Amino acid sequence: MNHPLLPDADTRWRADAVRHQVLRRALPAQRHDVLGPLSALRMGLALFKRRLQADAPDAGALGQRLADLEQQVTEAVAAVAVLRCWDDGRHPAQPVGPLLRACAELLRTGASLRGHRLDGPRDTELDAAAAAVVAVPDAHYVVLAWLMAAIDGAAEPTQLTLSLQADHVALRMQPSDAAPAGLPLGLVSGTPPLSPQALGWLLADTGWTLRHGDGGAQQLHWPAPPAAASVA
Repeated sequence: MNHPLLPDADTRWRADAVRHQVLRRALPAQRHDVLGPLSALRMGLALFKRRLQADAPDAGALGQRLADLEQQVTEAVAAVAVLRCWDDGRHPAQPVGPLLRACAELLRTGASLRGHRLDGPRDTELDAAAAAVVAVPDAHYVVLAWLMAAIDGAAEPTQLTLSLQADHVALRMQPSDAAPAGLPLGLVSGTPPLSPQALGWLLADTGWTLRHGDGGAQQLHWPAPPAAASVA
């Protein structure tokens, strides 16, 4: 039963449960993306130390190795900085194009392991919608939940293609024969599938809307960002 001072408490609790499920499935992929640059940095440091211990260190080789280490540090910092997208302490606005591409990249490997192919928007579409911004972290949760629900609902190998329009993201789903015969399509992560009902709870809590078209096509519309939000 809702609290008398919080008429939408039930909706919020359900939406938060969906957010938790999205995190459980998204964070392992992000952890992999973070550990990759850190592992490369660790190996680079070991090689740098070994070269320093030589009787006559090659200054040119050391300079190149140092430049490589600086690049690896930059990549590691960038990978860790992406985790700020889950920070619920502030709600800046971000361009929807790069956010959409980042979400698709986060789910691409998991989708391929289940026999599907997920393609993000084209560069020309990102340029055309450069002025469109969305509030985060809600946008990350909604886009990821939407794509997870679409992937979970595909019983056969499927080509999922995203396109970015002026006021929405479109998803086209077509049968694909790219997956090897007999490839299992179960959830690789072991988490339960994200149902359309669960997605509906999150949409109701965030103000996003989903429209279904012919042939399984879908359109995800974002709300206007808060007036006080600044572009990150």
